[in-house]
Amino acid sequence: MDATLEFWLTGGRFNNEFQAKLAQCVGVRYALTVNVGSSANLVAFSVPTSLLLRERILQPGSDVVTAATRLPTTAIPRC
Repeated sequence: MDATLEFWLTGGRFNNEFQAKLAQCVGVRYALTVNVGSSANLVAFSVPTSLLLRERILQPGSDVVTAATRLPTTAIPRC
């Protein structure tokens, strides 16, 4: 309610607090919120393509299973 009354439209102190409480609630170290589903898909796709995975990184030609949907952003995330 405070975020609405202060007309806070972007991530900030309210979002940071929400992410911390969400992470605690689900028992993980971090939680990340995004603005829309296609952004969530980009974040999700960035994990298996992270260079931090070294030899476990997703390779060109690898099979990726996605949900059946009409939105192309689910199957074809773009950076």
